[in-house]
Amino acid sequence: MELERDEYGRTPWVHEATITDPTGLHVQVSVVIPPAADWDESTESLEIAQMQAVAAMKHIRKIRKERQERCPF
Repeated sequence: MELERDEYGRTPWVHEATITDPTGLHVQVSVVIPPAADWDESTESLEIAQMQAVAAMKHIRKIRKERQERCPF
């Protein structure tokens, strides 16, 4: 992934989190913080990405379970 540079040649901070369940379902979350964003605690975005990947996986598993348990008629 080619990231755009700002006028000073800086690239954004990118934090990614990935989770895969035993069935092969794969969730990947990326958080991109542009250099113009004056945020000293950009490392917190990694934690946010991890939390969102886990939340997405839980939601997908819930939907899959509900669908499997639904009456076929």
